[in-house]
Amino acid sequence: SEKVKNCIFRDKHDRIPIISKDGKVMGILYEVDLLDEILHNRSISIKRNMKVPVTVSKTTNLASCLEILESARAHMAIVTDRENNFLGIITMEDIITELMKS
Repeated sequence: SEKVKNCIFRDKHDRIPIISKDGKVMGILYEVDLLDEILHNRSISIKRNMKVPVTVSKTTNLASCLEILESARAHMAIVTDRENNFLGIITMEDIITELMKS
C-alpha cells in the first residue's frame, strides 16, 4: 500500500509496527522484506511479510530490555501493557543512550 511505501521512503523507517484498530500489537514489518515487492511494483502484502515482534512490558527495566533484544538479535522492541496494547517502541540505541547517562 502507499502508506507502507511512504513510511519507508518518505519517513525513512526500516521497521514498521503493525497495530490493530483497537490498539493491539499484531506484528512488525521490515523494509528489507518488502523491497522485492516494492522494486517489482507488486502489491505489498502486510499479512505475508509481517513478523512476530519482540515485545517488552512497560515495567521492564533497561538492563532486561537490552538482554531481551540481544537474545532475540533485534534492534527494536514494542512496549505493551498487560492486554497487549501498543504503548510505544524502544530501540537498542535508546537503551544504550539511557544507560550511558546513568
